[in-house]
Amino acid sequence: MADSNRVSLRSVRESVWGETPASPAMTALRITGESLKYQMRTARSNEIRPDRMVADIPQVGASVSGDIGMELSYGSADDFLMAALFADDWQAVDISGDDIAADASGGRFTSSLTDFVAEGIAPGQWVRVSGFSNPGNNGFFRVTAVAADEIAVSPAPAADEASGATIAIDAATIRNGVTPHSFTLERGLTDVGEYFAYRGCLLTGARLNIQAGQIATASFGVIGRDASVAGASIAASVTESPASSVLNATRNVASIREGGAELAGPNFARSLSLNLANNLREQMAVGSFGAAGIGLGQFQATGQIETYFGSRALYQKFLDGSDSALSVRLADSAGNALILDLPRLRFTDADVMASGPNEDVMARLSFEAIRHPGEGFAAAFHRFAAV
Repeated sequence: MADSNRVSLRSVRESVWGETPASPAMTALRITGESLKYQMRTARSNEIRPDRMVADIPQVGASVSGDIGMELSYGSADDFLMAALFADDWQAVDISGDDIAADASGGRFTSSLTDFVAEGIAPGQWVRVSGFSNPGNNGFFRVTAVAADEIAVSPAPAADEASGATIAIDAATIRNGVTPHSFTLERGLTDVGEYFAYRGCLLTGARLNIQAGQIATASFGVIGRDASVAGASIAASVTESPASSVLNATRNVASIREGGAELAGPNFARSLSLNLANNLREQMAVGSFGAAGIGLGQFQATGQIETYFGSRALYQKFLDGSDSALSVRLADSAGNALILDLPRLRFTDADVMASGPNEDVMARLSFEAIRHPGEGFAAAFHRFAAV
């Protein structure tokens, strides 16, 4: 009998939708559970028989669906985050030079030789800066504008500092886009030697949860074309996911910024959830047993933030229908970091209530991200490997 503690789940990206690469080099996923299912559609014959029995129940179609649960850790879900955003591959920036200076009053970093545009820095990108003697000039900054010889950032550098030292600026970014990424997924029941392969799997979306006192989690919805089962794995080779530590909402939330400023007392956050939805649909066709294709729907990023109610600041934005923004930086003890960024959002619902005695009054605000007119995206992730 198969035991869930002996289950493996592996993935490989497909270059052609629904076709597993030859000699697949698969990645072992770190999961908390999965519900992948090959759903068979049948139709009952309507023939009328004098013996009152059903004449036939043919199979008329099939599809793959389900969810994959994970605990967030650096590097373990990079491909799935990219696929959930329909993003291009992670776009990396790696700059090192002794011509970069900090301008505190101008809220910018300047250069005399380095071309920030040519290096791939774009508005809306989070970057990590290191090498300045003033600690306040190092750290994480959000780029608000870019020219060849300067980048405007928020927050601003702490102090003016001339060039001369070797300064490093690095980043890796994905933004919501229109590029589909499909996978072949394989569930292995390793104790009984049975393996289920699911092909043509796209991500319907993702859900991230950050709750005080708990491990940060993610779940990814899947829709696919077809499946098979065999007594041996399809993997030609298997690479383990990075073994970085899981992230929790107590020690690993380095920053929560709302509207461009740190979210702090008296409106401390207690929980945050984010839902990414791609609104995918199966495209059924005559002569095709599984889906002939997967239609791409509108991208939506919604969520909820729950805070202790200490002032009306957030609630007032809901009443006014004004724009806000949200970013969350998670960092593990090794120094790896992941930033979620929503550059423009609106609060769509809110409640503040006393639900009973001996309880804190909480504000629960639902939000939806919308396209930022200057930066051209609604949701992004940024990753930074420990140095």
